[in-house]
Amino acid sequence: MSYQLVVIDRPIENWNNPVVKELFPKIIDLKKRCFHSFFEKSYVIADTFDFLGTHVVICKKTQQGLEPLLTFKVVTDETASFYHQSSPILDCASDSTFHQSILEKWLTRKMGASSYVSSFAVDPTLGPKTKYELMKMSFEASSLINSSWGIRQSVCVASTQTKANSLYRKAGYKALLDDSGNELSCFFVPSFNVEAELMVIENETQEEIAKVNKDKPYWTNRIEISSRVEQESYQFAS
Repeated sequence: MSYQLVVIDRPIENWNNPVVKELFPKIIDLKKRCFHSFFEKSYVIADTFDFLGTHVVICKKTQQGLEPLLTFKVVTDETASFYHQSSPILDCASDSTFHQSILEKWLTRKMGASSYVSSFAVDPTLGPKTKYELMKMSFEASSLINSSWGIRQSVCVASTQTKANSLYRKAGYKALLDDSGNELSCFFVPSFNVEAELMVIENETQEEIAKVNKDKPYWTNRIEISSRVEQESYQFAS
């Protein structure tokens, strides 16, 4: 099967782009089908950052156009600040004041931009082999994007119910450590009604992944729609 990697940065700023017009509703539909296959129907499948963040999408090429098979979302603190939103990185651990305090300490020791990775969704009708292939590609793409855009570390909250935490470990993520150097235990996330693990990937790991995969055709032939440079210039000018 032939895949197309698409990166849509800040959809609200690229609303009239034909690729955004085609894919954005399909991304939301994919999230709905995936999340509602795991979680209660009351689970909210989209939020403000679906319009303001970055969507990474692996699509199937068809005669009717691009069909998303897997997607996830990346949001940096810089993006949140530009749109006057609270930090998605710290908010991701807001259900546990202890985990949030450890995360805040970790962030203060880090240099450069950080991001929150979330909304990982894959077409529930796909077979295990295809899902694994797409997930491997998506985790590689995550590190490639971070490397390309100067994002030095990322944070995620990974469900144990869906075994997302195991997948993130294979992608180079590790559980965040407490002040004594021990892995943080899982914490309960009411919005998912699941236990989840607070995980991070650091610059050295993602740069190694990016170096190995930077010449793969799916990356060199990606479609990238971004107003990042223009937005940063506008913010600086204001």
